[in-house]
Amino acid sequence: MVNDASEQAAAKAMVKTVFSEVADVYGDGIDFFGAFGRALVAAADLAPGMRVLDLACGRGACLLPAIEDVGPSGSVIGVDLAEPMVALLDADLARRGVVNASVRCGDAEALAEPDQHVD
Repeated sequence: MVNDASEQAAAKAMVKTVFSEVADVYGDGIDFFGAFGRALVAAADLAPGMRVLDLACGRGACLLPAIEDVGPSGSVIGVDLAEPMVALLDADLARRGVVNASVRCGDAEALAEPDQHVD
């Protein structure tokens, strides 16, 4: 368990580094993350028109099925610490022509989203 602020910052920096280093191959091979993401989104019981926030969005395992569930009238915001994860997911969204989702680098403990901005 991480106890003080400096230990928390070091742990967060390590997580960011690890996921940045594996971003280009993250989820390749076995569809574990896709299956897990689809199951999590199904459990969330999203509805068309909802505004969804995906924390630690990675390469989009939850974000992509959430986009389908909220439909064109909804939106999904993805936030991740690792810049390479965000860049690759952003490129994938652009390639797919997704217009109701956005991704950005950020910290789940210090969100820029105002209260009540998402469902």
